[in-house]
Amino acid sequence: MVLVQPAERLYNKNTNWEMYKGIITKGIELINPLKTVEDIEEAIENLNKILHEAATSSTKVKEKLPLNNKYPKMIKDKILECRHQSMARN
Repeated sequence: MVLVQPAERLYNKNTNWEMYKGIITKGIELINPLKTVEDIEEAIENLNKILHEAATSSTKVKEKLPLNNKYPKMIKDKILECRHQSMARN
């Protein structure tokens, strides 16, 4: 039986969006003009860092379920049976 790991996300239903907004507001500085390509690249890198920090700081990490769950043999057999029936129909 193959169990699929859920995709990693920077947010979930427990994200504190007010905290997220506050961290971004404090972190962004709109003082420096962006005149060169290097200025723009540096500003983009800084924005990415701020967004990532805000997301990780304001989001509670969900506890991940282990992927090596022990299922009763009866359940495993039923899943295999359903898969075989599905494959036979196609």
